[in-house]
Amino acid sequence: MQTELDAREFITSVRSVVRCHWCGRQGKRLTKGLCRHCNDVRKDLLRFEKEVLGVRAESEPHGRLVWLNQELAIARARKKNCIGWGQMLDDILAGHVEPLTLERAWFRPVQKSIANDDRSNHSREAALGSIFTSEQRQVLAYFLWEILGEQASHNRRNRVEGVADREILRQTDEDRAD
Repeated sequence: MQTELDAREFITSVRSVVRCHWCGRQGKRLTKGLCRHCNDVRKDLLRFEKEVLGVRAESEPHGRLVWLNQELAIARARKKNCIGWGQMLDDILAGHVEPLTLERAWFRPVQKSIANDDRSNHSREAALGSIFTSEQRQVLAYFLWEILGEQASHNRRNRVEGVADREILRQTDEDRAD
């Protein structure tokens, strides 16, 4: 079928694009093979790691160290988030996208973002499996990844602050237990 060939050709062309090593987005690349957003994350992480080491060497670093540890946790979570988006792209381009994965990982976030509702198109995987070939699902997942990945790169800090706060609380609880 012609549409299956077109989908295969499209995915082949997408695989050949030069991309950011972390998030997988295409476009202008900067230092160390990273896009502008990921490079900013890398620079923030290096800066906070350096500052934390400097403040720990001081005699009474407590107040500033608490803030720096929080910022360092956020920077680490941002890096993890960047790399996670790249891994999602690798998974899409590496093989077939299952209908259930397409529904849960891609349709629900788009629906929640647009309609503030993630349940109204529940259980659509049978339709996604019968209407679209595996190559077409792969292309569809790629398009949704592109849209959501662009959004994620612009609000990455907001997306990870909660994760970083939970990590800090977990570390604090572990430190108290020791």
